[in-house]
Amino acid sequence: MNEITALVEIKNSLEEDPLVIDAMQLISTISLTKILTIKDDDQEHWVTEMLVQAKQIDRKLEEHRKIIVDPFNKRVKAINGFFSTLAAPIKAKVVEIENAIRKWRIHKAEEERKAQERAQREMARIQTRFEKQGMEAPPIQIVAPKVDKTVRTQSGAAFERGTWQVEVEDVKALARAVADGQVVETVLKPDMTALRGLIRAGIRKIPGCKVYQSISIATRGM
Repeated sequence: MNEITALVEIKNSLEEDPLVIDAMQLISTISLTKILTIKDDDQEHWVTEMLVQAKQIDRKLEEHRKIIVDPFNKRVKAINGFFSTLAAPIKAKVVEIENAIRKWRIHKAEEERKAQERAQREMARIQTRFEKQGMEAPPIQIVAPKVDKTVRTQSGAAFERGTWQVEVEDVKALARAVADGQVVETVLKPDMTALRGLIRAGIRKIPGCKVYQSISIATRGM
């Protein structure tokens, strides 16, 4: 409750902060101004002044916000760190147990597969024996024991959940599949970090890419 009270007090004090008041006044001015197209140098000068003021107040508001929230962020960081340290050995043990169970499940699945193969061979052997005697084999069904994939305990249960995964083994083969129309183009999402690195290195022609300059407006306070 003390923290809630502190937040309310901070909000109330901010409403009387000179910086916030300046920001609200600028917001009122901006809200009443609709800038469609600059038609002359005087208008450009006027809107540039508004741009500089807006960016300056925006920067100051962000700095002010950081000063206010920093103590709260430090507390959140400390709390997160405490719980992370507390949970670390538990998470490590969870990974260890899951790996052991996964390994055991793989072993049981392999045993189940072998049991099914033995059952099929036994059915085939019986079928062959009857055929050699010129007799029609009766319906035979040898069922191999199934592995129970759910383990129930007093606290709950653990069960298998299959999730399909994919790893790229041959990028060129994948690219050829895209070129042939077998796979959608989105699977070859470009590495923009690598492409920007080429641009910074002075490369201006990259096959399949449009290299151009985008214009941004920078401001400087007086």
